[in-house]
Amino acid sequence: MKKTKKRKDNRYSHYIKILASGFIIPTLGILVIALVFTLLDIEIMRSILYIYLVPFMWGLWNLFYYQFLKGKEGMKDSDLFLIGAALGFIDATIEISVVNLPEMIGMENMKYVFIIIFPLVYGLLWTYVMKKLNKLIVGN
Repeated sequence: MKKTKKRKDNRYSHYIKILASGFIIPTLGILVIALVFTLLDIEIMRSILYIYLVPFMWGLWNLFYYQFLKGKEGMKDSDLFLIGAALGFIDATIEISVVNLPEMIGMENMKYVFIIIFPLVYGLLWTYVMKKLNKLIVGN
């Protein structure tokens, strides 16, 4: 029975790993294309370039989390929320100052709302989604 359950768990994590690895090539390819267009000073691609860096930011943030914070005594969901919110704050700051996302979507008068919304959304995603994905993929 243990082998069947373990095999079932491995199969699910295997599919998630396959899905995640499937994102790598297109993300890298689009990143290279966007970088070339940015270097050629084609305006539309300058803002799109950052969009493809977001998955890498999440991955690096997750590595940072696992390296320095995972397994610390007393880690609670509120701590995970703060970790995600910090990433959201960094992303919102970049979206406002570098990408000019509020201008792109016609919300230039409300651009600082992003500094509230991004950390809240990222904190919730980190607490409820990333926690489960990490448990599923990494196993602890």
